[in-house]
Amino acid sequence: MRFPKDAEIKYIERCIALSSHTVEIKDRTVYGDGDVFYDSSTSLFIDTQVYTKDYTDPGIYPRFAVNQDNYGPVTVPQNHCFKRGDNRDNSFDSRYWGFVPFESVVAKPVYIYWSREKNRIGTSIE
Repeated sequence: MRFPKDAEIKYIERCIALSSHTVEIKDRTVYGDGDVFYDSSTSLFIDTQVYTKDYTDPGIYPRFAVNQDNYGPVTVPQNHCFKRGDNRDNSFDSRYWGFVPFESVVAKPVYIYWSREKNRIGTSIE
């Protein structure tokens, strides 16, 4: 996809919701339309603190969505998707820059170029 803050930059994030889907995060668990979203085994949390709904993160978009660990619910607008990074605590993703227009999605990754898990490098992405 083209990075929302600079269209010249190519950026890879997981698409976790499409148009009209509702996304909510409760204590780091992601829900899509009310159902638990399978969180990849490659997802990484490095911060031991879970931010409660009492904490409002000024960088979160939209403002009412609260923070990275307790987010939403938000409904993805038409012709947009919601992107999320695997490094959950340090990912600059749709929680911060909003929904991604479909026209900004330019390709699908075909294999893993780099991973902390060395045995995943070079594997195909299904």
